[in-house]
Amino acid sequence: MLSLIDGPYSPEIKLLAAKVYADLHHSTHKGASSDYWRSCLLGIVAEIHILLDRIFDVVEEDAFFSHSVNPDRSKLGMSKGVGLKPIEDENYSVFMMNAIDRIRSLVIIIKEVLR
Repeated sequence: MLSLIDGPYSPEIKLLAAKVYADLHHSTHKGASSDYWRSCLLGIVAEIHILLDRIFDVVEEDAFFSHSVNPDRSKLGMSKGVGLKPIEDENYSVFMMNAIDRIRSLVIIIKEVLR
């Protein structure tokens, strides 16, 4: 299911896949649904966190932007996401565009789960 949401598909397909993903979580057994729902939602937020951490890594490490760095801010430990394949690209521009697209897809899931 996540491969449809994160894959090279049209926005309409991604929206339908996000709705199905959210509906599956809404249809779980009522006794376990709150823990399961929370776990899945936190996994999606963690995926977004992982991507944003890598996008803004340049801001923290690049000397040109050193005035934007808070030296007292420690790096966060690795979060556990929902298991999406990492975006591996040496070209930062390509990575950033792919990451932004993935974040958009994940935000759609969050909107659908919270509706």
